[in-house]
Amino acid sequence: AAHAQDSAMTVRVSDLNLASVQGADAARHRIRAAAGRFCGAGEARDLTRISLQRGCVAQMSRKASRQLDQAMLAARPFRLANRDAN
Repeated sequence: AAHAQDSAMTVRVSDLNLASVQGADAARHRIRAAAGRFCGAGEARDLTRISLQRGCVAQMSRKASRQLDQAMLAARPFRLANRDAN
């Protein structure tokens, strides 16, 4: 299993519309799945390794979710107020 400090986890979301609920949900699903693969979830047979893997999955999911949140904000359309409006 890879460890968070040893390498990087990559999650492809360029094909998703992050401004939509469906796109964001799909991205979060991909993050959880990638974190599980990255950390070797399901491979451990003893409680210590299982605990370490769960911690790894949680850490990688948090990191990726923070990056996803930033990308989602950038993907949202916004409207500038009329210059004359108060």
